[in-house]
Amino acid sequence: MDFIKIGPPPLTGDENADVAEAWVDIMEQCFRVLHDDEDEKMEVADFMIQGKARKWWKPVSAILVQQHGRIHWEHFRQAFINHHFSPALRQAKEMELLNIKQGDSNIEDYQKRFTDLLPYAPHISENSAAKYSHFLNGLNQEIFDRVSVCDDPSSYKGLVNRCRQTEISIGRWKAMQAS
Repeated sequence: MDFIKIGPPPLTGDENADVAEAWVDIMEQCFRVLHDDEDEKMEVADFMIQGKARKWWKPVSAILVQQHGRIHWEHFRQAFINHHFSPALRQAKEMELLNIKQGDSNIEDYQKRFTDLLPYAPHISENSAAKYSHFLNGLNQEIFDRVSVCDDPSSYKGLVNRCRQTEISIGRWKAMQAS
């Protein structure tokens, strides 16, 4: 599939915070569908940035290249959030992350909400132990009980995979009990 056919409208710089956040969400949906790698994500994002947004992005991208060598989507996303969202809004989103709970949602939805909020709390997103801990502590009790007693997965990604496997196992067990 061609990104431009399914992609969002360009980012012009005239968007309010809600529209800007929706633009990022649409971009990420497109990336998931197309399975773009990091270089492709930034090529597409760079192409979609126009108008006033281009004037903001050019100097910011130069700084990010100096800091990181190559710019990844997460670098862009963090700079974007810092630019488009007031400190009060970022603080509210950070508090949402600190208090996030899985509840009745599945692991996939919980992880998406968790991941969407991470850029608002760089002290968590850039610290693998903190990210791991916050994700683990937000799990519903049924999954938490099973995952927390297992050998610690070595990474956040490992934890998420373990949670997915556990969720599948619980679903199978409940299906067997119902029949």
